[in-house]
Amino acid sequence: MARTSQRRTEDRTNTAGTDHADAQAWWGTGQHVESVEVGSVPVVPSPVRPDLPTERPTDLPTWEQAWQESAFGPNGFYTRQAPEGHFRTAVTAGRAIADLVTDYIGEFLEHHRHACIEDLGAASGQLLQDIANWSDDQKLSQRINLRGFDLRPRPVGLDSRIAWVCGDLRQTLAGQPAITGIAIAHELLDDLPCPIIEADCDGRARVILAQDHQAYLGPPVDSPERDEFRQWESWAAQWWPIERSFMRCEIGMPREHLWQLIVDHVAVGWALAIDYGHVKAERVAGTWDAGTCIGYRDGRAVAPRTDGHANLTAHVAMDALQASTPSGGTLRRLPMSSSMPPGMYLLATRRSSPVSPS
Repeated sequence: MARTSQRRTEDRTNTAGTDHADAQAWWGTGQHVESVEVGSVPVVPSPVRPDLPTERPTDLPTWEQAWQESAFGPNGFYTRQAPEGHFRTAVTAGRAIADLVTDYIGEFLEHHRHACIEDLGAASGQLLQDIANWSDDQKLSQRINLRGFDLRPRPVGLDSRIAWVCGDLRQTLAGQPAITGIAIAHELLDDLPCPIIEADCDGRARVILAQDHQAYLGPPVDSPERDEFRQWESWAAQWWPIERSFMRCEIGMPREHLWQLIVDHVAVGWALAIDYGHVKAERVAGTWDAGTCIGYRDGRAVAPRTDGHANLTAHVAMDALQASTPSGGTLRRLPMSSSMPPGMYLLATRRSSPVSPS
């Protein structure tokens, strides 16, 4: 954590450190929401507010399309910004994630002579550096190969033992050979744009569109003219049923498609997804009726706008992710600690037959 005399970098490792209730009252307002420390109480979204304005053309881009451009387009956040200047992750906050991953590596190396360890969305390369340091301490450095994947070029000063692949994972991963080892997706999938739908005052699910970087209710999700809308409706019916007026649903399909690529990329070993998430029991109970999409800019939680000035993120439907591949995997909520924030889940999907750490 930065000293109090410095501008504070928003700690995404502690979303409970943000007044999420205020930050969720954002749709269509464009207001800047200050972050507020409220201890370590898990985030509970705000009460659901009146539905979005609808007086807009229906041919606007969907929120997912606008988010995609905002994040990865020519003037997008990841094109122009250094994410570590806006938020930090559990990797940079402490050793909890590195310890978790190295447990898997240690177990894997008990049964295999070599391991390829890949961090997908490696950012500064900090996790891979932590693994390299651990391998030195354990005298295992000759038995592992380390590789980072990220949109940004290789960080200056990164350990020479760490290879680097620059590009969009959705394209670059498909061209890589399958590995024997461990592929890590840590706080990756929650940054992947996804469609969002919301129930209007009559309880009918509508697609959220974007104009001038703000959100508006669009056509009903059951509109016959768009096949993708019907796919979203089907996903929501199974994983996030629209049962109340004004409730919001973040469709997990884009995250599941990337996760399938990641799992297929591992020939023998583990695919690990470590991310902020939720499960169906919470969603049906209404815990997340206001959704989870939020922005981070200059160390603060802000109203998410698709203008490229903030990192946008939304929690992952972890149980839907688990069910999206034939391999399934083991899903568990991670215990909170000083360096492990509340609301983090681990999905560990095994390929072939390494032994799972306890």
